[in-house]
Amino acid sequence: MDANTNPTPTPRLRQLAILAMLGSVAIYGVNFVISRHAVLNGFTPFDLAALRFGFSGLILLPLFLRQGGFSDCAGVGWGRGILLAIMSGAPMSLLQMTGLSLAPAAHGATIGPGIVALISLLGGVYLFGGTITRQAIFGLAIVLAGLACFALGATSAPTRDVLLGDLCFFLMAIIWGGYPLAVQKWRIDPLVATSVLCVLSMLSLIH
Repeated sequence: MDANTNPTPTPRLRQLAILAMLGSVAIYGVNFVISRHAVLNGFTPFDLAALRFGFSGLILLPLFLRQGGFSDCAGVGWGRGILLAIMSGAPMSLLQMTGLSLAPAAHGATIGPGIVALISLLGGVYLFGGTITRQAIFGLAIVLAGLACFALGATSAPTRDVLLGDLCFFLMAIIWGGYPLAVQKWRIDPLVATSVLCVLSMLSLIH
């Protein structure tokens, strides 16, 4: 089988994938609210990133070392490892937390996932030869309509801080949208990829 050929998922795997995506959406949506509350009550974006990757980096360090450790970045290679850490590690998290310190959580929860959905759809077509179905077009239209309505409402009385926060969310979504595409393209085990980005992010936040 060609290295870039993806096997057709079974119905069970498709159901598990849908459940995983729904779970990630729920966790990520709650994350915006909790993080917004934290940055408004004494925590800095760096504090939250350190909490996030300090604990996860330590927990996943044994797996990172078992997969090859620092010699080849847990078997994925340093170039790929650094890119994974940028796309879903400390840089992405700092952009998100900075945005939440400037703009409402609803902005991040709308801009981030909406743009990520667009990147995933278009990236899937370009990288994996996927086709855009009618259902995908319908979903894409809903996402674009939602983003357009949000943009119109957000520009009614924007402040400099809110606009900067929205820019942070936009940049966060751009880099984060590439993460699942990269993991799938490079065929990296999701747990190994998570260990790489968490460990590298933990080390980058040490000072």
